[in-house]
Amino acid sequence: MDTASGVYRAAWRYEGRRITVDVSVPFGGSALLELPQAGIREELSAGTYRYSYEESDRQCFCPDIQ
Repeated sequence: MDTASGVYRAAWRYEGRRITVDVSVPFGGSALLELPQAGIREELSAGTYRYSYEESDRQCFCPDIQ
């Protein structure tokens, strides 16, 4: 997403049962990252981050579409 602070980026990928999420926050920016399946909720400052976790059988990664 392009903003006045710069470009925010987020990407994810599956590798078997492992999910990897990459996030970039521009200089002077901040973001709230929530990955409920992994129990992660963090305030991020400028930088590049990688989170990786195993999915469990009881998790659904499909958004509810109404």
